[in-house]
Amino acid sequence: MDTGISPGGIADIGTESASPGGSRKEAPESSDIETCFSEILNSDRFRKAVVLRNLLGYLWRNTDQPVSEYAVGTEALQRKPDFDPKTDATVRVNVARLRAKLREFYEAEGRTCPLCITIPLNSHQLEYRWGSDAGAASAASVPDAPAAAPAPRPRVVPYLWAAIVVLLV
Repeated sequence: MDTGISPGGIADIGTESASPGGSRKEAPESSDIETCFSEILNSDRFRKAVVLRNLLGYLWRNTDQPVSEYAVGTEALQRKPDFDPKTDATVRVNVARLRAKLREFYEAEGRTCPLCITIPLNSHQLEYRWGSDAGAASAASVPDAPAAAPAPRPRVVPYLWAAIVVLLV
């Protein structure tokens, strides 16, 4: 099944680091990669998430070249030409949602998928690898958003003591 969505640099996807025996895995066929990518796009997790499907497809088609946040916003997310990524977090928010959706996919129906797609934190470029254990290992490798630091508690006690002193005087 040809999705018409093929990444640049497919040849780089196949070789993983050397196995303990010293041999390297062979590069997958382009059609195998396309089939797996199509399965991801047509999975239950992505079927109704049209914006995330479009974003994933755009990032997939542009994996061989750096794309700016502005390009992602205007070309993948259909923002107007006056889109300003410095003041509009649309791209960052949708990339975070896509990262979470990929994590959900690999934790559930994508456990056996040999194509592992990740998006590193602070990036909107896809990284991917191919291998029989890629889907099972990928749920752990798709990074979570960094935990937010707890909000500082207001220091009420000094003001409370000051109010008591004023009332006593």
